[in-house]
Amino acid sequence: MPTISLPSLVIGPLSLWATASVANVAMMAAVRRPDLVLSLGLWEPPVDWAPWWWRDPSRVRAALASVAHKYSDRVGPPSERPQALRDAERAATKADRRATESEPFAFTDVRVPTVCGKGAATWEFQAESVDHLTRALGAESFTLPGAWHTAHWHHPEGFAAFVRRAVAVAGFPSGLDDHPGARSSSGLC
Repeated sequence: MPTISLPSLVIGPLSLWATASVANVAMMAAVRRPDLVLSLGLWEPPVDWAPWWWRDPSRVRAALASVAHKYSDRVGPPSERPQALRDAERAATKADRRATESEPFAFTDVRVPTVCGKGAATWEFQAESVDHLTRALGAESFTLPGAWHTAHWHHPEGFAAFVRRAVAVAGFPSGLDDHPGARSSSGLC
């Protein structure tokens, strides 16, 4: 399992929410330090070590290509981004994949309240994976209508509802307002 180190700045337990590959890191943190993690909000993590993950690369490439324009609309097409940035993105993606080539943790070891989220318009393989993960973790399911993988960009209000729900499952009924990590009544953790 990769090394996880939560900063010494963490004063007390917190709720973690994360998207994509970073959601895998959040799960690892919950496994390693359940005393510091009150709850998880996992948005479409690529759990590519799981038995249900799509193994046919051509299907995954086709699914990704079908929505590439949505991602490019946000960050710009690859041709408009500097080569150094594209190289760094590629290296980071490869590093993320290497970290999960083998099972980094058992899903049964994630023992904190969890909400697994997905966009209703996301890729088929991702939606299926989130459904499997939700069952494997005994988690609550959250589906955001009209959203896809980058809901935090395209549906920020709906994504904020997902984050509030992830905090609420930790036992804070009004979500962020009651969370000890909230900076103000409308602040973020």
